[in-house]
Amino acid sequence: MNNKLLFFLFVCLVVPTLSNGAEVRNLEIEFSFTAPEDLASQLLGYRLYKEGEQVCETTNPTSSSVACELLTEDGTFDFTLSAYYSNSTESPKSPSFPFTIVSVTPPDSVPLQAVINSSQTTGPVPLNVSFVATNSTGDISAYSWNFGDGTISTGPSVSHTYSTSGTYTATLNVVDQTGATHQATTVITAQPNTTSPAPPNAVRGFEIRIQK
Repeated sequence: MNNKLLFFLFVCLVVPTLSNGAEVRNLEIEFSFTAPEDLASQLLGYRLYKEGEQVCETTNPTSSSVACELLTEDGTFDFTLSAYYSNSTESPKSPSFPFTIVSVTPPDSVPLQAVINSSQTTGPVPLNVSFVATNSTGDISAYSWNFGDGTISTGPSVSHTYSTSGTYTATLNVVDQTGATHQATTVITAQPNTTSPAPPNAVRGFEIRIQK
């Protein structure tokens, strides 16, 4: 079956704290989906999982976005996505996406700090990695990236493909309105491509962002 599910944007908005340090995040997810032509069961909708536990579900199979609320504390969690059908089956879940959730406060009340979220840190070449810096804090005016292989980029969210196997240190540099800077790094391991292609039914990767 040609079952391809692509999730490309995840927005996490924060509303006031409820209890025990947990807060409600209003999740807005945009995606595109191509159902297999020979699927016998009807597509019903899509599900979001946090650490393997379902936290959101949409019941509109024609929708390209879904919104729901999630009560969660701050921390780094693995999210996955899937489609589900009328015969009680689901598509394979997407690769796990580690994402750090932090409470949003006014920029002038927090120190300048660079924070990197990456879609993956290891895999066979060509290894495509999405880097997200929107959890960085402070009154940031510029984001710059050095992927460790001689390539650079700018912006709060970028993607880069590592074509040669090796271990690379990706660096994020943020600059605030006063000219102060802060850096964060993450290690990316691009392995030799000796594995078979992923099954065609797998859910593809997705990006997570937190809006301040």
